[in-house]
Amino acid sequence: MQVIASTTTALNVVLGAANTSVTEGLLADARAVDVDHTLCMRHASVLRDGRTWDTSLLLLTHDMAALKALSESWQARPEISKHVMAIDIMQVQRNVDMLLPHTQSSIPASRMLQWIEYVFTRPEHKAVYYQQQYDFSGPAMKRLWDKDRCSRFIGFELRQRIYQVHPAFPRWDVIHIVGFTPWQMIKSLPAFLPAWNAQARACYGDEKRRKIIWNEEWPRYREVLKHRAFQAHSG
Repeated sequence: MQVIASTTTALNVVLGAANTSVTEGLLADARAVDVDHTLCMRHASVLRDGRTWDTSLLLLTHDMAALKALSESWQARPEISKHVMAIDIMQVQRNVDMLLPHTQSSIPASRMLQWIEYVFTRPEHKAVYYQQQYDFSGPAMKRLWDKDRCSRFIGFELRQRIYQVHPAFPRWDVIHIVGFTPWQMIKSLPAFLPAWNAQARACYGDEKRRKIIWNEEWPRYREVLKHRAFQAHSG
């Protein structure tokens, strides 16, 4: 399952300073329902709007009803709920769906160099930015992924926030996770800009659009909190 269907939904459980036993308990509960894949991404503590968090536990599933019921049980258990900052229902972005390495020769996903991005899109630019993800960003990265220059590039769009610990807790609308092996990072350096320029030509007819999108449009369209992430669990 290297590429995952864009119809796949994910329950994103956002944790703050949760210890290993809490995370393992959540994963054990999730294994009892229909979960297709899990991504437990830990990173340095993020501070925004006076609120902090350090983990996104993404449970990918085709049976969201079961996971929503499970999340309600977590909220009712104080030993878990005190660590849960927010719970989101998300959906895999179209064409931003590269979950696992293209080839089996790459090192395990848990040893990738990975980054997680929490994206806050300005409402008036959301439609344009999302379409750029589908037509430009995803296919550009797939050019690298197809040639084993990248191991992971997957995006999730917020569909519904079903819980948050405080009304002021930050509300991102997209999460991106990108991963490279150390060797892929070296190999991707000379191929990175050519891949994006080629996709700009294919999508817009002019590779100069890549610079305009990167340097002018995206800084206006969105704010990004990007952090190096450690994949605590994959399955």
